[in-house]
This record gives sequence, C-alpha cells and structure tokens, in this order.
Amino acid sequence: MEVLIIVAVIVGVIIAAVRSLGGSTQGGVKKQSSYKYQVKSKIMTEREIIFYEKLNHVAGAKYAIVPQVHLSAFLDHKIKGQSWRGAFSVINGKSVDYLLVNKDTLKPTIAIELDDYTHQSDARIKRDRKVEDIMKNSGMKLVRFSDVHASEDQIFDRLSQTS
Repeated sequence: MEVLIIVAVIVGVIIAAVRSLGGSTQGGVKKQSSYKYQVKSKIMTEREIIFYEKLNHVAGAKYAIVPQVHLSAFLDHKIKGQSWRGAFSVINGKSVDYLLVNKDTLKPTIAIELDDYTHQSDARIKRDRKVEDIMKNSGMKLVRFSDVHASEDQIFDRLSQTS
C-alpha cells in the first residue's frame, strides 16, 4: 500500500512539474495552450495561379477546379479488411495541386500535379511515386504538368487523353 502511495505522489510531482513549465509535450514537441494564425494572402503560388487560370479556361465549363486538395478529401481509406488508421497515415498530409470535380455529380475526376523544381529532390521524387501508386490503385486519374507555360491546347489534349 505504501508503494502505491509513493508512486502516486511521484506521478503527481512529475505532472505538476510539466505543467509548471508552461505546457505539455506531445512527441517531444512542446504544446502551447494557444497558437496564433493569420490568413495567407494567396493559397497558391504565382505559377499555380497562372496554370489555374488556363485550366479554368479549358475545363471550367465541365469541372469545378479545387486547388490544394488533400488526398483524404477525395480518397476513401475506410476499406473493409484493412487498417483504417494505417491507410489514413499513408495519405495524411499529401495533396495534389488541383482536383477536377464534375460539376453535375461532384465526383472527383482528375487529379493534377504541377511539377516545378521542388519535385526534383530525392524526397519529393519518392513522395511523387507514392502518390502515383496511390492514385493508380484507387482508380483516380492523375495528370502531371511540368510546364506552367503549357498552352491551353496542350492542357486540353492531356486532359482529353485521360477522360
């Protein structure tokens, strides 16, 4: 009985010490009780905006164009027979630059990645391959563009090939 009381006192002291340091920790990172945020001036880079405008001109009549979409917003990870948490952890935090959604049915139809110099690092190449595998296995079409200056005709041709 005395051992339980001693352990309880030690745990209480540790909890009090952590709280007195101004917050708890999670995964070794100090959690604040309140974080500050501010609205970004834009949700896309200048390159992405240029491409968005062309994409909207080419596909905007048929599709709603949703920029910066996380895979979990349009891919269902809750498949019978697999770990939902494990499946979610693979797609969590990954996104595509644009998602074309059928305006009539709201069905996600084509995912688009606009590759720039950041896609040349080893880590990004590995991430891009993983996203390509995920898209292929899910049946979602993925189109990659490496040139922000692709013409509207080139964009139309590439999208038509996937429809």
